[in-house]
Amino acid sequence: MQRRTPLIPLVSLLFAGACDEAGLADAIDRGVEDPDLVQFRPSGSGTMGGSTRLNTAKLFPEGMPLRHFARAGLPVTYDDPAATQVTFLSVRLIVGGGSVLYTAATHDIRSELGALRIDGVNYTAGQLLGSEWRFRIADATHGPRPFTLRVSGVALAAVPGGLDVPVYNFTAGVAEKFYDNGPNSACASLDTLSETNMVTKGVDGTPVGVLNDFKKGFAAVLFGGIKVSEPGVVNADPEVIFLGCASGAIGKSGLWGYPPWVSSYGGRTGVQQLQAASRVVRADFCGDGVTHTADGTPLQVRDRFFTAFDDATEASESVWGSNGSACVVTSDRLVSGAAPITCGGSLSASCQQLGSDWITGPDQFMWTKLGPTTTTYVPQHACNVTGLAGCADPGVEAAVCGSDAYCCATKWDATCVSEAAGAAGDACCGDTGNPGCGDAAVSACVGAYDAYCETTRWDSYCALEVESLGCGVCH
Repeated sequence: MQRRTPLIPLVSLLFAGACDEAGLADAIDRGVEDPDLVQFRPSGSGTMGGSTRLNTAKLFPEGMPLRHFARAGLPVTYDDPAATQVTFLSVRLIVGGGSVLYTAATHDIRSELGALRIDGVNYTAGQLLGSEWRFRIADATHGPRPFTLRVSGVALAAVPGGLDVPVYNFTAGVAEKFYDNGPNSACASLDTLSETNMVTKGVDGTPVGVLNDFKKGFAAVLFGGIKVSEPGVVNADPEVIFLGCASGAIGKSGLWGYPPWVSSYGGRTGVQQLQAASRVVRADFCGDGVTHTADGTPLQVRDRFFTAFDDATEASESVWGSNGSACVVTSDRLVSGAAPITCGGSLSASCQQLGSDWITGPDQFMWTKLGPTTTTYVPQHACNVTGLAGCADPGVEAAVCGSDAYCCATKWDATCVSEAAGAAGDACCGDTGNPGCGDAAVSACVGAYDAYCETTRWDSYCALEVESLGCGVCH
């Protein structure tokens, strides 16, 4: 197996995470098949920071029939005509101490950048606080009935890429509510990690005297000009407005940095990126609307915004195209051990190989790995400082604890630090000329990602990977 000349030095790679999109192309990751990877260090704070996110299995988890609606007040029937028909009637805004009613049939009502534009006048997210949205809803078992939502809270969510996405709480009256979890919220509650990681800031221009009682856990978005079908197909349609909960795939994709107005990337429009991201959120590998995950399952993401995995030693799940997986899925995020997913034989490429080439590939949008909860990697303190039991260098740790079990069982104290200074922890930090290196734990850790190092020769690239894969520390 011939080694190739590295594209860029290690120092450049370690700083590449702070670079813009142009720098990203130089920071090439690879799977087992690619010998030239120098992988980024884990990023973020702890195993649940950085690139790690929780998915949702649901496309529309609201528990209520409202999704997209025609801004001009025409009836909209969703995929199943027997299920739901929605007619948007009006929106009432609080303006100047009073209220103004805008009927859908007689006013030009649009949603732009997550807020509203009525008759050519822009209304900010803050100005929508206290607004009332009236609809008429019917289905096969219920006749037409009125349905009113009120915006009880509003904020701006900072999302990857530097965007601010307006988020709202839409609440219904007690007699009208469709979802029981929450204060008459139109939305199911957001998972705890996503709620915790959502960074929000206040909005300007809220009506005087109206309480902004925003609750992140029940956030929803307004996306103008898109509609979403039951199989998860996202289409541009300038005549509709979409209301989506952050606990559903479309709303959550917006919080991942992919609202429909995100800038073009890789030849994909914002709408196309929104669909691609929502497929990832739901593990919809075949682009057929069938999810392969459960709510709250962690996964690691590399995309246009995140250039490093929290734990690069985890198995690759998929490299994603515009409409599902671009490769055979052999390690799904449920770690179910199920048969490989080939989508009826339409997938044949290796996810490991596409992972190595994902930046320059022809149809590669996002790369996902299994969540760090399934790994043995645990961030620890350096071996030359005191702290909890064990230390960050597996080689030093093994050498010290082999003769002083206290250091790994109870505490890494000053005696352990002293013993570490004389431990042979750098046995894997140079070219050994042979397969593997002098520390079995480090060798196995690197070899799991770069088989060349254990099967052919432990060369200088393997030594670089000791630190870059989080397998140990070289002094």
